[in-house]
Amino acid sequence: MLIYNLETIQSISNTITVFEIDINKFLKDYIQIEKNDKYEPIFSLTDKYKSFPINSSRSTKNFFQNNKWKINNSNVLKINQDLKLSLNKLSSSNYNAIRNDIITILKNNNTIDVLNIFMKELFEKIWFDEKFLESYVSLCYDLWNHKDINCNSDFILQYCKQEFENRNNYKIQLSKTTNDEQIFISKRKIVGTIEFIGQLYIKEYLDNEILQDIIDSLLTSDMSDLDYESFYKLWIIIDDNNRLEEDIIIKYKEIITQNISDIDNNRIKILLKTLVEQMVFQKDDNNINYINTCIIEFKKTKDLCKIVKEFKNLEIDLVINELIMNELENKTSLFIEVIMLLTNRVDLLRILDSIDLDELEIDIPNVKTTFQDLKEKLKI
Repeated sequence: MLIYNLETIQSISNTITVFEIDINKFLKDYIQIEKNDKYEPIFSLTDKYKSFPINSSRSTKNFFQNNKWKINNSNVLKINQDLKLSLNKLSSSNYNAIRNDIITILKNNNTIDVLNIFMKELFEKIWFDEKFLESYVSLCYDLWNHKDINCNSDFILQYCKQEFENRNNYKIQLSKTTNDEQIFISKRKIVGTIEFIGQLYIKEYLDNEILQDIIDSLLTSDMSDLDYESFYKLWIIIDDNNRLEEDIIIKYKEIITQNISDIDNNRIKILLKTLVEQMVFQKDDNNINYINTCIIEFKKTKDLCKIVKEFKNLEIDLVINELIMNELENKTSLFIEVIMLLTNRVDLLRILDSIDLDELEIDIPNVKTTFQDLKEKLKI
């Protein structure tokens, strides 16, 4: 069976001139029918509701108002359908417009219950529409940074963590079924959540500590082939911006190496054998992200020996420039000693002279005064 996404269907419909086709209108009408189905069954009939009183003289609407299918708040159903419709339409080409629609819905219904509805619908897309994972990550970022929506990164990351923990329930479901469709759904819920977490990490919205908790949970003593596959999928994604420490990478590499013979699935075994060879700690001398990771770590630990040792293995001019920018922006004096330990007076003067203060003045208020203060602290 061929399955087309909304963007492809819209593209195809635009090439048909014989009929006037409005896909968005069709979607709205279809969802309205689904909503009405709760009261006047069209799709469900007796298959969905085994004891639905089709032949009863009693009013269907009254039945819903007084029975277990009662809807306490019809507005909740509308919000759910509006969010579903918007997420179904979301693509890279219309991202800004659809994001604004979703923001409007959430602003007008700014409660934790509605945010939970949104996250539920979002994960349905994460699981089964993985081509747009980057757009879903961007959407989460835009929501938790929106001043008019009562949402923060902790809420979304906690929801992700809960979905990750739900994988144990999905694994139980897998063990109890031989139905191909149910197997596919449960696996996609497990792997899709992992893939989304990986995308959050490479965008640096999720830190090393959370990522390590996720991987540690995967690489337990009772690992299944699905856990190994999940680890493989996660590592392939995070490898684009892997910020884990060398000893942590070595630990995971050893766990995989020691247990690889226990894997039943030959395909996964081959994939992991290849991956293990690539699991090396690589430091790019021109990697600004790595330098900034070291800076953040130093702010927490104040471990002078460690940061100097790390930076000496990198391109010194680039490191010094980043440290100077940090001092100009934050005025902490935290990196004065680090700078002086990493370079000599001649090289430091050369780097300082290369800085364009006029350009920096746009982003850093009073930068020229701060720059003079910094030079005094550096004894220049």
